[in-house]
Amino acid sequence: MRFATILILIIAGSCSPTHDRDLLIGDLTFDIWRMDSFYNLPDSLVKRIEFGMDTTITNFNTSGEDKTFIDLFSRLKKDGLLYKPSVDIRPKEDSVLTLYLDSADYERIKVYKRADLIADKKKVVISGRTKKIGQLGDVIFLYCYDLTDVKLVDGDTYPRGRSKFKIEDYE
Repeated sequence: MRFATILILIIAGSCSPTHDRDLLIGDLTFDIWRMDSFYNLPDSLVKRIEFGMDTTITNFNTSGEDKTFIDLFSRLKKDGLLYKPSVDIRPKEDSVLTLYLDSADYERIKVYKRADLIADKKKVVISGRTKKIGQLGDVIFLYCYDLTDVKLVDGDTYPRGRSKFKIEDYE
């Protein structure tokens, strides 16, 4: 009898759904002040930025937020993600993540334009399996190694985060 009870518990436990820790689902969001990837930047600008970062890393003893930024830059460079495209997504209210993608996956997302989404009262929901690269301030950087779904649904498309200043406050 005891063996049957244990067997039933094992079978019941194996049939329960598992939580996929790497699966991330969030809404595409837009920020006009992005600079976290060299994707589609002119080579001359990329070289100047890399030279400046390499000089900073070599010649200065940095701490705090500066060190975090340099560590993140070094990690992105080491992992080959500086030249990959990225998008910002909101997995929940007041949370923004930067998601690096392969070019083929980015092609599935870049067809959606912010102005069109806002005018049509639509939003883009992105889901994919990710791994964490690093964090700078309140922004977490992830790499999407398996983009599972990109779908257009009814809803509001937000800019990155909520602005503390609202246009309505000044009218």
